[in-house]
Amino acid sequence: METRNTRSKILLLFAVLLAACSPTSTEPVTVKETVIAEVPATLEVTRVVKVRSEPVASGAEATISMTEVTTLHSSAVGRDYRIYVALPLSYSKNTTETYPVVYLLDGDLLFVTLTEPTRVLQAVKELPELIIVGIGYGMPWDDTGEAKRLREIDFTPSVTPDWGAGQFLRFIQDDLFSYIDANYRTDPMDRTIAGVSLGGLFSLYVLFEAPETFNRYFAVSPGLWWNDGIIFEFEEEFADEHTDLPVK
Repeated sequence: METRNTRSKILLLFAVLLAACSPTSTEPVTVKETVIAEVPATLEVTRVVKVRSEPVASGAEATISMTEVTTLHSSAVGRDYRIYVALPLSYSKNTTETYPVVYLLDGDLLFVTLTEPTRVLQAVKELPELIIVGIGYGMPWDDTGEAKRLREIDFTPSVTPDWGAGQFLRFIQDDLFSYIDANYRTDPMDRTIAGVSLGGLFSLYVLFEAPETFNRYFAVSPGLWWNDGIIFEFEEEFADEHTDLPVK
């Protein structure tokens, strides 16, 4: 039976994913120059600290430890995907250990958001160590850009298996799984998919079309409205042919 603590952890991850998709301001943030000189009267001020109004342009970028990025071509879709991989912090020490894998849709947007909170929960033994694989396009996501157009093709089901979600599912099954399992110490029997909005819709599509693909399914605020609720047709067809659904 699922415990309250386990439910809390799942809800926390849901909250992390939802927070990443909440509207945020695109206006640049300006840090005002500030002088910090408030000290007790009994102390002598020996240094004044200033916060720069603009960052120093060093050319260096922030990085996340134990992560890798690669480009993987899909023969089924005919397109390249940017694949982000976050390894457990103990990965290089536990050289015989295999790990569950979470496959995260909208990786360009959500990979960083999910990786570090997950590691915090792992550090305090609230979650097991795992590998996170983000699937993206290598470009910023916005409401008008190319990434939006591509995800609307990849994540959306149609009555035609060779369109959209059907092709993208074959990329995951045939190309992505093979690459990840060949290059990292994974547990192929423990896979999770996580998606938000249209990504959540795709998670449900896989759940009804090929449930054996993953062991666990996260469908956060799925776009059930897409194509006049076509996902319910997939659900009805599955229910007509099956009596159980052995996934979490």
